[in-house]
Amino acid sequence: MAKSTTPSFIVTRRIITDKRGYDKLNKIERITERMYNAGVRHCIKQLNELKKDVWYQYCLEQFFACKDEKESKQWSKEIFICAAAYQLTEYDLHTYFGRGKASGYEGGIGINIVQKTATALYSAVKKAIFGKKVHFRKFEETFSFEDKKATTGIIYKPETDTVTICGTIFKLKPVRENDIWLQNAMGYKVKYCRVIREPFGVHYHFFLQLVMEGIPPQKHTIGAGTMAIDPGVSTMTSYNGSKLSFKELAPDVNRYQEEVIKEQNRFSKLTRINNPECYDDRGVHIKGMRIKFSKSMKRSKMRLRTAYRKQRIYVEQSNNNLVNEWLEASGSVVKIETMNYNNVINFSKKQKS
Repeated sequence: MAKSTTPSFIVTRRIITDKRGYDKLNKIERITERMYNAGVRHCIKQLNELKKDVWYQYCLEQFFACKDEKESKQWSKEIFICAAAYQLTEYDLHTYFGRGKASGYEGGIGINIVQKTATALYSAVKKAIFGKKVHFRKFEETFSFEDKKATTGIIYKPETDTVTICGTIFKLKPVRENDIWLQNAMGYKVKYCRVIREPFGVHYHFFLQLVMEGIPPQKHTIGAGTMAIDPGVSTMTSYNGSKLSFKELAPDVNRYQEEVIKEQNRFSKLTRINNPECYDDRGVHIKGMRIKFSKSMKRSKMRLRTAYRKQRIYVEQSNNNLVNEWLEASGSVVKIETMNYNNVINFSKKQKS
């Protein structure tokens, strides 16, 4: 039976943490990261066994050689049947991760968070079944974990405006009196919750993402009329029948890019100073040599992540403001010219080479 889907939107709230709560949330992120990597090691072994299967090899060849859509779906089903024989289904991963929780993380995190981590791995395994690779998560590169329900693991309590995460209660930043949209959005039903962390300076700030059921409250009025949009790589052109508009996307992004380059150079310099044995005479990293992180390198890496976050948020806000401006002008009907950005990227790579 297929899962029922309903419209949903996300509300983000800041989690207020003390030293103990900060350490606990970081620990949960680390546990999910280690659990994910343990699952990757297990899946690599199973995938290696799957690749030896003669029928799987034949089905994979037929799938890539087939040009008919219906026939390719049949071969795809056969491939997944072969994978199921080697315990590479989503439910097999749920079982494997559940055994890992019972043996190594009992009482640390809820079973639904564990299963959500397994589901995230399965999305990578599905691609690996068709020839791609499953990658490990790098150290401290896990920035979120989520639950499957609103009543377990990560529980939001509207009466006290708090969230309980794996048994620990956290307060949320109060909603501002002039934030009418957020006040209205908090009245919707919560489907499930997610915790994310974002770099701010040399530390993290944690946020609660509430996945709400329904269509979000409307912030802006949508104008009447038809608008045609011609997208580009760095510019967008629109025409609504009376006005032609040509806009540059994220015009001040270079200012943020300069900060990113500055932090990249600083981190690279510190890495070479603290790990001279990992580089040859030409300054090229020696393959297999492990980089050791000093305290200054960790702080520099956090500042680099912060620079990336600022750049990302600026681009998102700039693009969203442009969309709102056009929709308010005339956006009841929007026609967009299709554009394949992959072709643009490949063309630019050929030009450089």
